[in-house]
Amino acid sequence: MNLFQKALFAAAAILVAQSTLTVNVSAARTGAQAREIRAEAFVTSQPLFASRTGTVDPIAVAREAWKGYMTKQSDPWGMMAGGEPTLRYNFDNRALPWPNLKHHGVDGFDNNSRNLGAHALLHEMLGKEKENDPAERGQIGYLLGCTDPESGFPYSPDKLPRHCALGHGELAKNIMLLYEQSGRPQLRDWAERMINTLRCFAVVYDRPGVGKVAAYCQGGNGGQGGFNVGEPPVRETNDPSIGGWQHLYVGWGLGAFSKWYELTGDKSSLDFAVALANRLLNSEDENGDDGSFRPDGSFGGKKQESSGSWHMHGHTHCLPGLMHLGGQLIESGHREAGLRFISQVDRTFQWLYDATRNPDAGSMTGWLGEWLIAATGWDRKADCEGCTVGDVVQAAAALGAASRLDPSLADFVDYYDRAEQIFRAQLVEQRFRITPRYLAVVRECITKRVDKDMPEATSEAWAAEVEGRYSEAVKTAERMVGQQLGACGFPDWVNDLPSDLDPELPGVHMQGCCQDATIRGAHGIWEEIVTGDADETRVNLALNRDSPLVRVVSCLPHRGEINIITKSARKVLVRVPGWAPKEEVSAYVERKPVSVRWDGTYVVFDRVKKGQQLTVTYPLRIAEVKETVGSLDGTEYTEKWRGNTIVDITPPGKWVPMFNRPELDSERLP
Repeated sequence: MNLFQKALFAAAAILVAQSTLTVNVSAARTGAQAREIRAEAFVTSQPLFASRTGTVDPIAVAREAWKGYMTKQSDPWGMMAGGEPTLRYNFDNRALPWPNLKHHGVDGFDNNSRNLGAHALLHEMLGKEKENDPAERGQIGYLLGCTDPESGFPYSPDKLPRHCALGHGELAKNIMLLYEQSGRPQLRDWAERMINTLRCFAVVYDRPGVGKVAAYCQGGNGGQGGFNVGEPPVRETNDPSIGGWQHLYVGWGLGAFSKWYELTGDKSSLDFAVALANRLLNSEDENGDDGSFRPDGSFGGKKQESSGSWHMHGHTHCLPGLMHLGGQLIESGHREAGLRFISQVDRTFQWLYDATRNPDAGSMTGWLGEWLIAATGWDRKADCEGCTVGDVVQAAAALGAASRLDPSLADFVDYYDRAEQIFRAQLVEQRFRITPRYLAVVRECITKRVDKDMPEATSEAWAAEVEGRYSEAVKTAERMVGQQLGACGFPDWVNDLPSDLDPELPGVHMQGCCQDATIRGAHGIWEEIVTGDADETRVNLALNRDSPLVRVVSCLPHRGEINIITKSARKVLVRVPGWAPKEEVSAYVERKPVSVRWDGTYVVFDRVKKGQQLTVTYPLRIAEVKETVGSLDGTEYTEKWRGNTIVDITPPGKWVPMFNRPELDSERLP
């Protein structure tokens, strides 16, 4: 049984402070059912030998985010030499009941830090198109303007003392990514200062049966806890869980040290990354209240004050770093250690979506609650933090790539199907766009609000006020296009949190920390569509990409057909999805049928020539999937999937429905 089949058949601290926990879990939410296929059919189409299609393209998804929120959302906040403004992004963003942008105390070291990584990934994806980007210069200028030059850590620009959040392994890694793309030595120096600071503030000790362990004695508060500029590290603590957030400090930091090792060859950084990982995977609290992962892949504590142990993104954001560390260890000759960390990611990924073991299991679409709700007895429905969607797309793509790292991981190739499913479903649908339906809801909300605010107004004054507010709303909405929704409902954009703009109207909260998840996820997919070199080129995902080796033209989800236009590749392997019947797969070279030769799940084309068109076709699976989502209200959803793409769901969303995509439920190519 492949990983796709296993997935089908497997039986924010502020929000915590504002909510009340109960010990009662409703019957509907404890009775989560295993996901299952109720109906399945296969559709075979004659090949079109398409050389271009308008199917989903990760480059287009990332470019929309760059030209949208990354270019338009930030506000001028200061001035650089030469008169160019520094740019500060907004954290507190709302899409409904009407668009609203507000600054927040974490704007500087959260949004700007994460978007720094997005700029780096865009450079890799877009090449020369991304050069000389004023949005990038302004963002770096702002971030440097509120960064302690000695430690390399940014601090809040809005208050004293200058306080630095310690959970900045992510920023250190992002600076390294941008250094890789730009070659600017100042960025390398900046990253090195951060690496030294992260090492300085850690405590390192030997733990029997585990080995060298690294952890932190200060922090908490959703990762925002840390140190004041000039103050020494704290070496003792009465709360080793750091409010349940210890996993964030060690889990996000290990990715930075693994990356620093890859960049510099510094063996001590690899050893330190392993020590951090040892703390992440070995709880020092019998209830898991420090947020560590358990061997079965699960996480989550019991104490109310250890809320961080229940936070989804805090944990899923550890997974790509663990995958990177595992790969670095295998490549450096530490095979067993590397496999241990990669296997942990596999077990956690499976647990995240297994309703028979996890009462908060997510949807096949990739949707996951922001917090563990059902398991902790929290009396509310969950919403999906957009950050998490980027994490699981990256993790699934990395797990698929791990199939090439070691023979024991060969079956991980099926993770490419999960990566496609989550990207095509949740990430694509959860990014903010100005659609006719969205605008209709905005107008309806504004109309209701003007009714409240101006009950005695004349019809002319009332109409003018509605149009004025609506016009401003559209302008504000245009500044948020492409980012991931900060807290998304299911299967509706509208979340379960009452809006502070008007609690009686539908709300969509868009935390700025989630913005970059669109680009992170798109890059994770784009990077794995085509891998290898001219001697052996692999096409792993059925999505469009124009690479120096080949150009991939995908007909999915409309038809089971993928076309490859060769460039420098001399041998091409094309992966066939795990659900496709291998005996019905066909291959063509220059529109002429050839015998199918297999290498695992890949169709092999040998001795290809530049400019040839290679075609692989297979029956397209049409599946009806039944599932409940554990952290919601027990509703059973019926989904229609064409291959790895969801095209319909019932019952549908009420306000801004997701996954109702009739344009994709057709054999007609866009």
